[in-house]
Amino acid sequence: MSIRNQFIVAGTIGAAIGAGVGGLNILVSWFQVSAYGSRSLGLLPMLFTLPLMGAFLALPPCLILLFFPETRLWAGRILLTAVMALTVAIPLMPLAGTMRMRGFHQLASRSAPLVHALAAYTTDHGSPPETLNALIPDYIQEIPSTGMGAYPAYQYAAGDEARKWNDNPWVLSVETSRGFLNWDRFIYFPMQNYPATGYGGSLERIGEWAYVHE
Repeated sequence: MSIRNQFIVAGTIGAAIGAGVGGLNILVSWFQVSAYGSRSLGLLPMLFTLPLMGAFLALPPCLILLFFPETRLWAGRILLTAVMALTVAIPLMPLAGTMRMRGFHQLASRSAPLVHALAAYTTDHGSPPETLNALIPDYIQEIPSTGMGAYPAYQYAAGDEARKWNDNPWVLSVETSRGFLNWDRFIYFPMQNYPATGYGGSLERIGEWAYVHE
């Protein structure tokens, strides 16, 4: 194989790696917040970064080896593979986060009936219910699922427990861990008094909810 063809193959392999890593990351991010998602998928996006880390770490030694005639050819091929992988994959990575956040925008909308039921109960009784089950059947027919397979259930706190959350009378939340050693959370404050940071991370407003990036 000619040197030109060797470099074409190296560049094609790098582009394929980048497209595969970026595309799979987007797919898994969408699937995780879908009705068919699974919490076990949480580690996959982290694993997808390993090939990119390897490509990035390969850059300095390959650049150095280009100066030596006996290593110039294979170092150049590896360098091209790494550069193409990073060039293709890096622009795709933010799309995975966008896909994930789109799922939480949809969850905020789906959660409106439960939020309204809690607000109506609190108005009628002068205090929030002790549990979500107290809403049934007068305020809501059943406690809904979040609609996300990986994060199916709402957590609810009222009274003293809720006041830990910026002095709110009640709080809805969903545990949304991305995987190992991550404690992201999606939260709703009826007082809408979300801080910019707190609860282990920074907060991103999503409608009337907030996402805690741990």
